[in-house]
Amino acid sequence: MCGILGTINLNFDEDILNSISHRGPDDFGIEDFLISNHTVKFGQRRLSIVDLSVAGHQPMISDCKNYSIVFNGEIYNHLELKSKLPPTYVFKGHSDTETILYYLSHFGFKQICDLNGIFSIAFLDFKKSK
Repeated sequence: MCGILGTINLNFDEDILNSISHRGPDDFGIEDFLISNHTVKFGQRRLSIVDLSVAGHQPMISDCKNYSIVFNGEIYNHLELKSKLPPTYVFKGHSDTETILYYLSHFGFKQICDLNGIFSIAFLDFKKSK
């Protein structure tokens, strides 16, 4: 199971992220985002299960650059959700993270109720500053 971190106006570095390296030994990532004069920081330690490629790297940012996500867990119905998206979405890999990113960016965060699985998630909407 992966590990995720998120803060607002509180810094953390790779050393802090490494304290949860046992949660995800396959990859890690840290990103800072400026939202309404606040620094939002996402970090993730990855345990590759669904998509073993680098296309599953997190934090993940949408192609339009309007959304970002860190995710931990598994979405059992991610292929069903993916099939509901218009063909204009071009997927780089096969991860459920990428499906969630585009599903929520397309249908809105309130549709998180459509996700069937076990998960924790942090999702940024840069356009709405949320």
